[in-house]
Parts: sequence; structure tokens; C-alpha cells
Amino acid sequence: FTSAAFNGGSLGSFGGAFMRFGVDDIPQTDSTLNPDGSPHELGSFSQQDFGFMLSWGKSWHKAFSAGLTLKYLSGGTVGLQGSAGDASYTYIGPDLGFLINFGGMTSALDGLSLGLNLQDLGGGTGVQWKNTPTSPTDTVDTNAKVGLAFSPQMQFLKQANSVINFAIDADPKYGSNT
Repeated sequence: FTSAAFNGGSLGSFGGAFMRFGVDDIPQTDSTLNPDGSPHELGSFSQQDFGFMLSWGKSWHKAFSAGLTLKYLSGGTVGLQGSAGDASYTYIGPDLGFLINFGGMTSALDGLSLGLNLQDLGGGTGVQWKNTPTSPTDTVDTNAKVGLAFSPQMQFLKQANSVINFAIDADPKYGSNT
């Protein structure tokens, strides 16, 4: 994983990231067995996923910020033996986020914030598979997440250059965390 970001002043902040996940040397077997009963290996293959992301965010008011990320994901297998060959996929999709800092509206609410994250807004392009038996395009549903956080503004914490956060979030599609 590698990433970079910079402050573009009144235009907002910009960022980019690259990720790679992979597993190498996965044994490929067929349905036959060796004389000792072990699976007959044809060789090995790898599986890898790549992600490229470009992001932009801007504080529109001391109480309101928004951001957008465009992501490109691709991956598949490398080195599969046989007539099927390697399978691969691609996906392009946007994420949109909002942050409300209630302390920016009134000092009585300093430290209270609410966030909303809309992942895969509009479903993107769908996951487009290639070189599979059916080469489908899988739909990707939007995932709406919301979170609430409170950071008490206590003088002794500020003097110690510290902060305490109490947070809860809801992720109805994939489960909630606290």
C-alpha cells in the first residue's frame, strides 16, 4: 500500500493511493490422485488484486466537509494451467462522504460530529469478469454507512496533547461496529 496527499488550498485536498493484495504459489490440482493418495498437482498459480484510488475533499464551512473517491479495482489469477487460462475482473466505482462538525455551528456542541459514507455510489460499473465460464458482470449495491463521534473538550487532555473519542457507527450492509 502506498499513498500521497496534498493540500490544494481553496480547491480542497487531493490524494491518491495504490494497493496490491496477493497470494503466490497456490497449488493447482486436478481430479486425479497420485499413487500415494495425494492430489495430482499440475503446478502453481497466483491470485492478485490491485486498487488505484484518486480522492478529493473540501471543507465548505467550519461545520461541513465533503469528499469523493474514485476507485479502480482489478485482479485475477496468473499462471493457471489448462484450457481455461487465467480469469480476471475490473471495477470502477465512486465513494462519497460527508462530515458534519456540530461544534462549527455552536460551541455548546464542540467535539460532536456525524459522518455519512456512501460506498460504491450508484453501483459503479459492476464487477466485470473475463475468461470465466459465463464472464458475468456482477452488480455492486451502494453501501450507506453512518457514524457519530464525541470528543470531550477537556483542558487536561489538551495540555497533554491528547484526545478521547467515543464513537459508534452503523453499517447495515456489512454489519455494525462500535
